[in-house]
Amino acid sequence: MQDSPASVFEAGETLEFRQQDYVGAMAAFRSLARSKDPLIRAGALLRLGRNLCKNNQVQEALAVYEELARLGSTPVGGDPAELLAREQSMSISRSAAQVAAIYRGLLLRDGWWE
Repeated sequence: MQDSPASVFEAGETLEFRQQDYVGAMAAFRSLARSKDPLIRAGALLRLGRNLCKNNQVQEALAVYEELARLGSTPVGGDPAELLAREQSMSISRSAAQVAAIYRGLLLRDGWWE
């Protein structure tokens, strides 16, 4: 099974990378994520999750990555959708844990957390 053509995602990626319009990109990728073609759906979900993260919508991004993981071995950029979804989810979780640790450290330092 081959990957979806990159041109399908061009409009959303233009919004994301050139215009930094993450809300517009999310709308474009949400639309593509409803495709019946699993290749397009998987590519759109990966891109939607990325834009949700950029827009600080972490919980929504995690939900999108769970949806992507259910596509199993469907290829996205040559890698299985499930693998990419798990990798992105882990990255988000690790980042959130690091932020929480820094915040706790600051609170402890300033005597707020005892």
